[in-house]
Amino acid sequence: MKQNLILQLAIILFVTYAGNFLSSLLPFPFPGVIIGLALLFVALYSGLLKVSSVREVTNILLANMTFLFIPAGTGIINSLPVLAVYWWKLLIVILISTVVTMVVTGWVVQYSIYYLRKRNSPIK
Repeated sequence: MKQNLILQLAIILFVTYAGNFLSSLLPFPFPGVIIGLALLFVALYSGLLKVSSVREVTNILLANMTFLFIPAGTGIINSLPVLAVYWWKLLIVILISTVVTMVVTGWVVQYSIYYLRKRNSPIK
């Protein structure tokens, strides 16, 4: 079982490092982790990679996700002097991005519902 978990973790890490490598080849900055996530999605969706081949380790990672936010929280605490100066700009950006996210999410949900209803309706 441990060997299976190590293999599953190796698959996740390989995809992550592949995304980082592809990111380093781009002429503009783009997070390699996002590319790796897209690669993992494509591999799972296309059937190249089976969900069962990463299920156990992803369940463990999801169950312990809160620990993965500790470095980010520590970074914010270390940046408190900078945040104290620009707190109002940060607040405006957070509010605007929250509203934009909610509006876009609403549009996507409405379109998805419309598309699914249209798709499932009988042809007349």
